[in-house]
Amino acid sequence: MTDVFPIEMKIEPKTEADQGTLLSALNALVQEDPKFRYDIDPESGEIIVAGQGEMHLDLKIHFIKERFGIGVEVGAPQVVYLEVLIRPVEVSYFYKPRELHGGGVKVEIAARPLERGESNAFVNAAVGVADEDAAAVEESIESLLDNGAIIGFPLVDCEVTLKGLERIGEGATASTVMIAARQAMREACRENVGLIEPVMAVTVRTPVESVGMIIADLMTRRGQIRGSRLDGNVAVVDADVPLGNMFGYINTSRAMTNGQATHGMAYSHYQLVPRNISGPDDDTFSPAVGKQA
Repeated sequence: MTDVFPIEMKIEPKTEADQGTLLSALNALVQEDPKFRYDIDPESGEIIVAGQGEMHLDLKIHFIKERFGIGVEVGAPQVVYLEVLIRPVEVSYFYKPRELHGGGVKVEIAARPLERGESNAFVNAAVGVADEDAAAVEESIESLLDNGAIIGFPLVDCEVTLKGLERIGEGATASTVMIAARQAMREACRENVGLIEPVMAVTVRTPVESVGMIIADLMTRRGQIRGSRLDGNVAVVDADVPLGNMFGYINTSRAMTNGQATHGMAYSHYQLVPRNISGPDDDTFSPAVGKQA
């Protein structure tokens, strides 16, 4: 996937007078580093910064405070999970609002997963559908995908094709069409959506006598060990570990090695969350937010 930002946090200036200065500082940091970005929530007005890892965001916060001289408050870092379609599906859905007395809108759509990083796509393959109705369907589905179809995380890398649309009876409006499209897409996703999580390439340097404990701990974090080697008197362990399971690792690794272990990590890829784990609120994810990795 391109332009991946696997971790994010809220940030706000300590004083309202620094709001504009903070935005200028964030713009400067984005220009310097394409792996860093910020967004403003259109509903709450909150500023959300996103980057490649907790240390990456910590460095940007340090720059804002020391280089730009802006006092800020930050929230707990949060892992960016995403939804994906896991199989092709076709749906025909008839939306019948009570006020239309049996009338409504029938929508036929097909959806299929794309390769990671291809983003979302909409295709209008319906014959005889008014342009404004096709546009309403596209807008409604885009909004749903942006906000999550099932779990509440954005749904990515999905192609949706409008195959047919029919207004039945009198009184259907553009709003009726949008609701019908949204419900059709929800129905398509109901049993066909999976959750993906960011995985980090982790390297741990530890005393040789502690390497067994380090490997065992990484495996309890659902880590896949890629290998281990000796570098002088130090053992080096390489692993792929879900980011959500790396919070608090610095304290754990130091406790196991009397403070001698060090580690680094960088974003590697997204992968499907196993079916036996329901989501970031599942105990298996603990902790997903709020501690130093």
